[in-house]
Amino acid sequence: MISVRLTGEVLDYLKKLPPQPRHAIRVAIKELGKEQGDIKPLTEELE
Repeated sequence: MISVRLTGEVLDYLKKLPPQPRHAIRVAIKELGKEQGDIKPLTEELE
């Protein structure tokens, strides 16, 4: 399982969204924590 941490800015943004998109994003974030969803390995080094 992967640890996914959200910043306060992200949480504030999510609170401002309508219920349907907010729910979809929350589900997608939970999927990432389970290593499911649209996950791609990095192919280049980070700057």
